[in-house]
Amino acid sequence: MFDEKFNTPSEMVILDGVTYKKDKLDIPFAGTYNWVAEDGSDIASYYEKGKCISRTISENGVIKSKITFKNDENKEIAVFDENGRLRIRNQVVNGKLEGLTEIFSDGILFMSTEFKEGKKNGESIVYNSDGSVSYREYFINDVKQTK
Repeated sequence: MFDEKFNTPSEMVILDGVTYKKDKLDIPFAGTYNWVAEDGSDIASYYEKGKCISRTISENGVIKSKITFKNDENKEIAVFDENGRLRIRNQVVNGKLEGLTEIFSDGILFMSTEFKEGKKNGESIVYNSDGSVSYREYFINDVKQTK
């Protein structure tokens, strides 16, 4: 396992979808790969058998986003505000939103919407700051349904 800090991702090589350390092309990379982006953000990626399992981006010790990869096309994404509080949490399958997307305001759930293949499908709920339901809407293929 490697735990090193690089200035650029150029130390890594991707061959046929598998990541290797540039000087060890016979062994798929496993471990944590840390580097600093041009904007100064710290990026930590965790690899198993040459595949990125998770990636965390932080600035000044505060997490900005965290992505958990299920495979090349599927991932769970969490985005955080400048204070490290959860702002958005969703899932992407085959490059499209899938399942529940949640949006938070000041760390409190503000809205939740169900997606299927990138389109609103199901219930969308907006919450009050005390957690009670403000209103609900229902969608089929991105079209709001009326009663």
